[in-house]
Amino acid sequence: KNVSAEGVVKGDKQDAAGFVGKTQGVISMTDCSVKASVTSTLEANNRCGGLIGWNAAADATLTNCHVLAGSSITDASAKTAKQDGCYGGLIGYGDSGEVVLKIKGCSVKSTINSGTYAVKVAGIIGTLQYLSTVSIEDSFVEAEVTAGQNYVGGLVGYLGQSKLTVTGCHFDGKLTGASGVGGLVGGVENNAELAVSKSYAKGNLTSTANNSGGLVGLSNSTSVISDSWSSVNLTQSGQFGGGIVGAGQTTKIIVTNCYSLGNINVSRGSGGIAGCINAPTSEIRNCLAWNPEIKTNRGEAQYSPGAIIGVVLTNGNYSSCYRTSAMTVTDVKMTLVDHDDVTA
Repeated sequence: KNVSAEGVVKGDKQDAAGFVGKTQGVISMTDCSVKASVTSTLEANNRCGGLIGWNAAADATLTNCHVLAGSSITDASAKTAKQDGCYGGLIGYGDSGEVVLKIKGCSVKSTINSGTYAVKVAGIIGTLQYLSTVSIEDSFVEAEVTAGQNYVGGLVGYLGQSKLTVTGCHFDGKLTGASGVGGLVGGVENNAELAVSKSYAKGNLTSTANNSGGLVGLSNSTSVISDSWSSVNLTQSGQFGGGIVGAGQTTKIIVTNCYSLGNINVSRGSGGIAGCINAPTSEIRNCLAWNPEIKTNRGEAQYSPGAIIGVVLTNGNYSSCYRTSAMTVTDVKMTLVDHDDVTA
C-alpha cells in the first residue's frame, strides 16, 4: 500500500515487471505507482508487465494502481518464430487457474512494443486463459501498443476460458497488430465470456490481417456489449472489420445501445457496428453507425460493406439501428440501401 517504484528492468528471464515479477497466494495492492522501462531479451515465451509480470495469485485486488507516463515495455529478443508474448501495461500474464482478479481505478500511460513474433499484447493484461473470473472497473489506458502478431487489445489482448467484466473503462491511443485487434479486447475464444458496459475506445487501429474492431476484435465465444461506443479509425488489410466488433462468430454476440464514430477502411466485409456476424445467438439492437466513411477495396472478391453490419451469415435480431445520412460507402459493386428490421 502507498508504494512507488522507478527504474529500468532488463533481462532474459520470464516474469519481468516494473514492480513484481510473479505474485502468488492472496494479494492486495492499493495506491501503488511505477515508472519503469521493462525490456525482455528472452527468446522463449514471455510474461512481462508494467506492474506485475505473472499474476498467479488465487485472489488478487489492484486498486488505484498506476503505470506512469514515460514507462515502456519492449521485446528486444532475437525471436525467429511466433510465440506467446503476454505483454501487458499492468499485468503480462493474468492468471494460473481459477484466479479471482479485481482491478479498479487503475491506469496505464505507456508504450508497449512486443516486436515481430510475440502474441497476446494489451494495455492492461496481455493474456487471461485459465478458468478465471476477472473484473476491470473505472480504469483507463493511454498508450501506443505495437505488435507484429495476433490478439492485441486496448485493455486485454486474449481472453480464453475465463470470464471478464469490463465496466466504465476506456482506451485512448494507437493499436497495431495482425489478426484480432480490438480497442478494448483483442480476442475472445475457447468458451470465454466477455461483458462490456459503459466503456469506450478512441484513436487509431491498424490490422495487417483479419477480424478487428473498435471495441472487440474477434469473438469466437460469448460477448455481450452494451451502452458503449468507439471513435476508432480502423484500417485493415484483411476481412471483417467493424466499429464495435470485427467478427462475432461461433457462440453468442449481443451488441445493444452502442454507437460508432470512426472511419472503417477494410479490404472485405466492413461495417459501422460489425464486420461479420456468424453466431447462433446474435443480436444487434438500438445501435448508431455515425461513421463518416465505410470502405472496402475488395475488387471482385466476396464480402461487401454495410452501414451497420458488413456480412450476416446467420439468423438473428438486427433491429432499431440507424446510420448517419452523411455516411459515404465505397465499394466496387454495392450501393447503400436502407433495410427494415430483421428478426429471426
